[in-house]
Amino acid sequence: MIEVSSRDFDLTPAIRDEVMNMEDSFEKHLDDGTRIQVTLSKDAPDVFRVHMQAHYRGEDIISDHVSHNFHKALELCREHFVKQVDKRRQKLQNRA
Repeated sequence: MIEVSSRDFDLTPAIRDEVMNMEDSFEKHLDDGTRIQVTLSKDAPDVFRVHMQAHYRGEDIISDHVSHNFHKALELCREHFVKQVDKRRQKLQNRA
């Protein structure tokens, strides 16, 4: 489940939809019911920040990326977030 919020600018339906469409890519990596909080903000008129956070199997997973291109910041943040989730899952499997 993805929760989207924005700071310093209006969250348009198109931006919300773009973030919500990422849910499919997360389903392969996360357990059902894992809530992902996505916060979008503008640090400057042309600088976008995307912050993702979730509590996954006992650990907080956090990813934060900044770019002049909103779509690039979103994609980089998503990729980093998924890598962290996979790393956590692998770590837990190695302990078992």
